[in-house]
Amino acid sequence: MPMANLLLLIAPILIAMA
Repeated sequence: MPMANLLLLIAPILIAMA
C-alpha cells in the first residue's frame, strides 16, 4: 500500500508545519 505509506509520511510533516 504505497498510498497509505505516503500519507503516513506526510502526516508528521503536516504536524511539523502546524
